[in-house]
Amino acid sequence: MPRPATNSEPQGQGDRPCRQSPPPIIVGYDGSPASHDALHWATVAAVRATAPLRIVEAFELVVYSRPSPGRVVPLQALHTARERGLSALAEGIRLQRPGLTVESVLAGGSAAEALLAEAEHARLVVNSRLQSGSAHPFTPARRPRRRAS
Repeated sequence: MPRPATNSEPQGQGDRPCRQSPPPIIVGYDGSPASHDALHWATVAAVRATAPLRIVEAFELVVYSRPSPGRVVPLQALHTARERGLSALAEGIRLQRPGLTVESVLAGGSAAEALLAEAEHARLVVNSRLQSGSAHPFTPARRPRRRAS
């Protein structure tokens, strides 16, 4: 998603300055108990920082080729179910925290790829570690900006 240009004072309608929204706090989510803890931690951090919360879930289909009885669920049905689940999760947070901007993203690919892509414009990224069951925040490194000549 393209980000707005970073001027020191962007202009809104007329000559009034408009406010840019602060960078979001990103949280990796997969439905596990550890990711619920990470989501709670990120929600509290977003409220304290008055920053948007962006919930990111990776959707990567791994296919095993062994015969199994039963029916195969169509890929689009799985994708739609995950999107609905994420939307319901975001809506629940919005109801609990009415002033908080909450977005959800179902990203294709691995969790690492999805979080790295989102981290480029994030204020903070929170992920869970399944082994310890705890949230692990980190601040994304920023590339130095080039000065105009």
